[in-house]
Amino acid sequence: MVFQLGAGFRIFRLPVTGVRFGMKPRKPQLPIRQPRDTGSRGVRIVSNSRITFYHAGIYSLTLSIQFSNTDSSIHDVNVWFRKNNSGAAGDVPASDSKFSVIASHGGTPGNVIGTVNFVLPLVANDYLELMWATSNAQAYIRAEAAETSPFAHPSIPGIICTVVQVASA
Repeated sequence: MVFQLGAGFRIFRLPVTGVRFGMKPRKPQLPIRQPRDTGSRGVRIVSNSRITFYHAGIYSLTLSIQFSNTDSSIHDVNVWFRKNNSGAAGDVPASDSKFSVIASHGGTPGNVIGTVNFVLPLVANDYLELMWATSNAQAYIRAEAAETSPFAHPSIPGIICTVVQVASA
């Protein structure tokens, strides 16, 4: 879904749903798959994980990630951006955020919403990947379908990534 805020301002909501994140990673760091995007206007998801920018400018990226933990201990999750590269050399400096996901309690997984905002200058055809790593596979990114019991509520996306171009190049 794309929201137009007026000349030069665009918001792109890139929800992630229907992806299993609870499995133990085969690599110490994994890109977060974003199987669909709901935006256009110069920002697209390419190869399931690359947030690709077709216009140079300064962009504000806001992330909201639903973390859950089924273990009886608190576990840490790190999330950061990787730019134009499949290796650590592409990690965006000072973009890592650590979230301590609370332990399960009373048979209910612990839940934390991690939210961060970054403002980055990007050139045409740059791409960012949202990377994550966890200290324990029982801490994971959780998406949940809409429910009617014990009360009705809409679905919970695992990740919402909002991209706003705040200035042209």
